[in-house]
Amino acid sequence: MNNRKELQNWAKENLKGIKVIPKNFGKPIEFTTKGIKEYLNQPHKFYNEKNQLLMVMPEILCNSVYIGRAAYIKDSPYIVASHIFETSINGEK
Repeated sequence: MNNRKELQNWAKENLKGIKVIPKNFGKPIEFTTKGIKEYLNQPHKFYNEKNQLLMVMPEILCNSVYIGRAAYIKDSPYIVASHIFETSINGEK
């Protein structure tokens, strides 16, 4: 799937509601429609490759390195922090 909208629809059907517990994090992360959309909107040097990782995101999260948390900069009363995980795309972190 190369189309962003196709990936978003696929993720809503296949990932929404799934929970994974990444190593070194110890808490479940649940895939939501808002989170999927936010992920797809993030800029990246390898934008298309980054978006394709969504199809294997549970495995990516479970095998990535937890870096820490950062204050959530968008206005939301429900979200206080973002958790940062490190992985590689095309050999770059």
